[in-house]
Order: sequence, then structure tokens, then C-alpha cells
Amino acid sequence: MIPQGLEADKIICNIIQNELGLSDGRIVVKDQNFEPPKDSGLYVIVSFRNSKVASSTNEYNPVDDTEIKRTVMYHSIDIDITSKNRDAITRKEEVVMSLTSYYAENLMSQEQCKIFRHSPLLDLSFVENSRALNRYRINVIVCQVKEKIIPIPVFDKFTDITQLIEQ
Repeated sequence: MIPQGLEADKIICNIIQNELGLSDGRIVVKDQNFEPPKDSGLYVIVSFRNSKVASSTNEYNPVDDTEIKRTVMYHSIDIDITSKNRDAITRKEEVVMSLTSYYAENLMSQEQCKIFRHSPLLDLSFVENSRALNRYRINVIVCQVKEKIIPIPVFDKFTDITQLIEQ
């Protein structure tokens, strides 16, 4: 089942989790106050960098007296693929492939968005204490359309006009 009304970072998480078969807790949105796994396996962190407004419009629909508010945003999102074993090294390509999968295309169509790869795959691996942390970062741009429809009160009842004549 594909959820509806997701934010851009949640869309990325949903795609990667589904395509890589990751269990809950192995892929997180940054700043969710999560505890990284204690084992050496693969986990993915998705984080917003910034957003840019491409357009914002308001339209009146006379058929049902509603206002249609629509905005198009470009979100820059980092995807960090990490592990203390070789999983990040061997599965980083799967993350890239997942973003162009049929599942991803279907979800993007439903959520009115498109994912574009923005930069090369960065190797951010380093040695921490006596262990190596394998870490790779992919930056993507998510173009997303958000829409909000609200009713507009219509004034169709007016009081009769009375005319007072002073004598």
C-alpha cells in the first residue's frame, strides 16, 4: 500500500525502505531523536538541506466555490548510507537504483513529485575510534506540488433595501 500526502523526506524513506527491504528503524529522518543501530549493518539517514519555492498560485473554482492554493517546491535532500561493515559499500548502488524504480515512479506520480539526482555519490567514510564507519552521501532534489482546497463563503442572501424619506 502506498501512503498519501507525504513530505519529500518521507517519500525518499518509503522508496528506499521498500526497495532495499529494510526493517523499521534501519532508515530514519534526521532529527527524529533516533538511536542508531548498535550492530554493524546498514542504516540510512535522510535529511533536509533546504527548500526553494518555484511557484505559488491561488485560483477560484466557480463550480463549487472553492479556492485552490497550489505551491511547487524544490527540496534539497541528503541521503546518508552508513554501516560499520561492508554493507554501505556494497549496497550504495541499490539506493541510487531505488530512486528510479517502478515503485518510486508510481509513488512519485501519486504524491505529485519528481526526484532528480543532484550531485555525485560522496564518500564520507572515516575511522571512528578503532572501527571504520563506511558512509556515503547522495544529494537529490525533489520537486513537489502541494495543493490545498478550501471553501469560500458565498454571500447570496441580502436584506431588502428600505428607503427612508424625511419630511
